[in-house]
Amino acid sequence: MTLTPAFHMNIKSSNSPWQRLAHTGLAAFVGAMMSWPVAAADESASGAAANVYLAGAEVHTEGPIAGDLVAAAGRIRVAHAVGGASVFAAGSIEVYGNIGDDLRAAGGVIGGAGHVGGEALLAGGSVALGPYSEIDGRAWIAGNDIVVGGRLRYVSCLRFAARDSDGGYREGRARAVLYVDGRLDRLVENAGEICAGATYAPFPELEKLPR
Repeated sequence: MTLTPAFHMNIKSSNSPWQRLAHTGLAAFVGAMMSWPVAAADESASGAAANVYLAGAEVHTEGPIAGDLVAAAGRIRVAHAVGGASVFAAGSIEVYGNIGDDLRAAGGVIGGAGHVGGEALLAGGSVALGPYSEIDGRAWIAGNDIVVGGRLRYVSCLRFAARDSDGGYREGRARAVLYVDGRLDRLVENAGEICAGATYAPFPELEKLPR
C-alpha cells in the first residue's frame, strides 16, 4: 500500500451497504480533521481482496485495488480499476477506472467514463457520464445538471421454449432483447453471457402471444 501521511484503514469484509456508508461517515469525520492528499494502490503481493477506506483533502489511485474502495474527500480521482464496489463522498468525483461491482457516489460534481459491473447510484449538483461509460446494472442518477454521453442501453432477458413447425417444443434457452435510447434494437438468440445471473419471473403475457 502506497500512502502519503493520512487516515487509512484496510478491512477484510463489509458486504452490507449500511456498513459501507458507516465507514464512509467515519472516513469523512477523520478526513475533515486532515489536509493531506492520499494515494492508494493495491497490495499485489498479499493476494487478498482487502477493502480500502481513505479520507483526506484529495484522494487518488496509483494502481488497481482488488477489493472495495470507500473514500471521502474534497476531491476524489479514480483512474485505475477497483475489483469490488465503490462508495464516494466528495465535492468533486472523477471515475475513469472500471468498477467491478456497485458504484455509489454523492458530490458536487461527478464525472465518469469507465465501466461499472453492478448498479450505479449517483447524486450531485452536476453529473456527467462520458460516451464510453457503461453500467451493467440499474442506474439512478439525480442532479441539477445531468449529461449522459453516448447511448443508453437496456437489456431484457427472456427464457422460453420455442415451438417448432411440427408442433413440438425446443429446449428452453435464454434470449436477450436489447433496447438503445428507449427503442428496440435487436434480439440476441444466444444470450447466455449477457443474461448470466439474471433473475426470472413468470411472464403470462408471453404465453398468450399467438404463434
